[in-house]
Amino acid sequence: MIKRLFKSRIVPKKRTATTRELIRREATVGGQLFGPVPAGYSRQFFCLDKHSWVWHERWTDDKGQPQHLTTRYEVRRSGILKAQDNQSYHYVELDEARNLVAAIELYNQHIPRQVYGLGA
Repeated sequence: MIKRLFKSRIVPKKRTATTRELIRREATVGGQLFGPVPAGYSRQFFCLDKHSWVWHERWTDDKGQPQHLTTRYEVRRSGILKAQDNQSYHYVELDEARNLVAAIELYNQHIPRQVYGLGA
């Protein structure tokens, strides 16, 4: 099932300025798939390459200090690895893997239409 989710990657492997802009657009739309983004918040979710997914958030805490969290998922045959803020990778539990698969399916439904104008 995971393999099927990654076949629809639209952006070519070559990293050009246009490709980076498309990934930024995907990231913005991807961050909005899970509900409204609160004021003062930035949320992104996107496919970096064939096996890598990124969730990134920025916000200002109660003390007015900027905060951020970056979660990177690497999809492997042996399971899904996760690292946050450049810490070491570990395998995710089944519930988190299911949530990621659901997020990827939602992403694959919306991104082609909202970013690339494909489908209806």
